[in-house]
Amino acid sequence: MTCFRLTPKKTRSPEDSERGAAIVEFVLVLPLFVALVMGIVDFGLNLTNISAARQATREGARRAAVGDPSQSECQLVGPTATQMTSDAGHLLCSVKRSASTIGSNLRVKLVFPTTYEAGHEALVCSAYEVQSVTGFFRPLLAGRYTKIMTQMRVERVEVDLTALAETPFAGQDWSWCE
Repeated sequence: MTCFRLTPKKTRSPEDSERGAAIVEFVLVLPLFVALVMGIVDFGLNLTNISAARQATREGARRAAVGDPSQSECQLVGPTATQMTSDAGHLLCSVKRSASTIGSNLRVKLVFPTTYEAGHEALVCSAYEVQSVTGFFRPLLAGRYTKIMTQMRVERVEVDLTALAETPFAGQDWSWCE
């Protein structure tokens, strides 16, 4: 006589039915998580750079107001060699040096709405080109600029400052800084 052994029907446990679910969830969430992290990095670094540009612009206006351009030299975009070694050139360089983390992404302009005399206004403007450090948001940030303007009353006139500006970024102008 042949004996047949009946095996009970195999039942699936809950772990078996969710075996691949963790991988699927990971694949769905990973791009969102990466985008979030890249956005935090880009936003944080740009916020830091904008803050540095604001502080440097304010410091430049203060130096113009008290007649202390400092003797710093740098590479300016646009002005001639004679203008770069002038007091106004040194003032623009002091602004750029104060925001040294930004580098070539900052352009500066010095304006006197009337004349450079005590009691009149000195105006320092700067434009910062926003960039994507991670490259993830480069299409969204390309061609975006932060414009900063600081105006202070001139207290002392101890140097001969004249209006001076760097060449604005491509497609931009200094018409907002008057």
